[in-house]
Amino acid sequence: MDVVLGFDPSWLPAAIGLYADAGLGTKEPARLAAALRASHAVATAWDGARLIGIGRVVSDGVYYATVFDVAVAPAWQGRGVGRALMAALEGSVPAGARLYLTATFGHEGFYRGLGYRRHRTAMAKYPDGASPYLDGDEGGDDDASP
Repeated sequence: MDVVLGFDPSWLPAAIGLYADAGLGTKEPARLAAALRASHAVATAWDGARLIGIGRVVSDGVYYATVFDVAVAPAWQGRGVGRALMAALEGSVPAGARLYLTATFGHEGFYRGLGYRRHRTAMAKYPDGASPYLDGDEGGDDDASP
């Protein structure tokens, strides 16, 4: 397995298929290409000429970075591909930057094993207002202390 940093439009169709196979949904080609081009770093994992993993980081290049869209082909899950992608993505971020991510359901333990912890005050706003990742709390106890 080889991990490569950078975006090459020639493998965009393979990335779209990989995201679908890994359960990360359908990606529209032009939007995915724009997202990958605008990312701070894109890491891909390869078995020869076959794309087996992908992930990306968005960052201000100084203080903050967020990992998005990490996907590994189902046949390659549990074989170190995700760990290698995360190492490459983390290595692209400046020392001292805070790293964030949203794990897909069932993969929280993987990220915990890489040193990630729950962020107690993280919030999100989705365009359509709905997502299985949102807790549905419309107001909650924002002023509550730990």
